Amino acid sequence: MKSVSKTLLLLLLILPLASSGCHKKGSNPVQRQWNQTRVNLALSLAENQYEAKQYEKALAAVDRILQQAPNSAAAYHLMGQICFAQNNNSDAIQCFEKAISINPDNAISYYWLGITFESIAQRKLALESYQSALKIAPDNISYCLAAVELLVTDNEHSKAFDLITAQLQNGINEQALYVAAGNILRDIGKNRDAAIMYRKALVNGPDNITIQESLAMALVNDGQYDQGIGVLERIRDRFIMEQNPIPVPVKLALGDCYFQQGRFHEARRCFEYVSARDTSSAAIWTRLARTALAVKSYNKAEMYARKAIALDKDYVDAIIIVAHVAMKNSQYIQAEQSLKHVLSIDEKNVFAYCLLGSSYEHQQKIPEALNCYARALQIDPDTALAQELMTACQSKIKSY
Repeated sequence: MKSVSKTLLLLLLILPLASSGCHKKGSNPVQRQWNQTRVNLALSLAENQYEAKQYEKALAAVDRILQQAPNSAAAYHLMGQICFAQNNNSDAIQCFEKAISINPDNAISYYWLGITFESIAQRKLALESYQSALKIAPDNISYCLAAVELLVTDNEHSKAFDLITAQLQNGINEQALYVAAGNILRDIGKNRDAAIMYRKALVNGPDNITIQESLAMALVNDGQYDQGIGVLERIRDRFIMEQNPIPVPVKLALGDCYFQQGRFHEARRCFEYVSARDTSSAAIWTRLARTALAVKSYNKAEMYARKAIALDKDYVDAIIIVAHVAMKNSQYIQAEQSLKHVLSIDEKNVFAYCLLGSSYEHQQKIPEALNCYARALQIDPDTALAQELMTACQSKIKSY
């Protein structure tokens, strides 16, 4: 880099001498060519200084260039980048706008103008700038993704997805576009469609582990546990083969899949792996409690649930597990207290109403039990558990 810079400086010294024989400025084609070459070399030097974060030197170099070439769009653009790097956003905007006024087809200046507007929360102007850049260079992925990210941040998922779809329909088969489409679909809960996009992204890079993880999460969220396990186990095996620690999200998702498939011991091992690395998560301890409950290990279930509650006293799922264990141990008053606490936090928790009704039944508080089941059905008329409990309770009343 030093030898290149010295060469540039030498050329900058020589070039004025080469053109000194011309009597009238700009009248000789050779002189114009030399002048342009000198400007280009000076810009290269200024760009090197900018990339080396020597902003003051770069700015001084650009000032000198503009004295020789006052209509250099490239010089104004570089000055805008330097001003932006120095957090001088107002001057950066003026420079990029000047570069665009000189060269209206300068897509990169529109793009940087958008970046600058976005940095000062002028989101509408930023989007317009990105769209202008994309209109000039419709195949540029960076311009498209800049607009997409801005739209997604503003919860304009539909517009963002339409923008990506237009790119794909134009034959731009880029991995980044499929990933962005998948992320949007996952954000709005369309996990099955998201998985399709992630699979298409993997066609252009099957070993991309980040996209593999995104695919796995979309499959898990969509309830496709078999396929999710397949992808997650391949990711896990790759980390093992490379002798790297398995990421916590991978183990956690794998545990959730195993649990849904009734593979409770494998699920427990996954959750234990996670809990050893994150002891402060109520969600992890609750997963362990749920797994213990599934294999009827009630003491462990309560122990894990109470660890979760110690971290978050209002963690509803953990409190429900404590209540469930209390009922298994015929401690109905304790269960009642726990479930009332749940309903004070989440007054529309159907399962809590069902359990509370059952605890009332065991205490022979039939009217209270019926009220709980009725409340559960009022919240969700299709709740099978509440319907069954209500019917059974009414049958008991008739048999008395």
